[in-house]
Amino acid sequence: MKAYKKRDFPVADIRRFLEPGPVVLVSPVHKGERNIMTPKLRAA
Repeated sequence: MKAYKKRDFPVADIRRFLEPGPVVLVSPVHKGERNIMTPKLRAA
């Protein structure tokens, strides 16, 4: 699996990469390592 390096991204430009509609950010921490995810939510 290819390893990707994390980098800062301008907050003003991030909206075009997020899915339309409500956005939920999940920020888990495991052994001091942080991660931010945008899970795909489906209407019931």
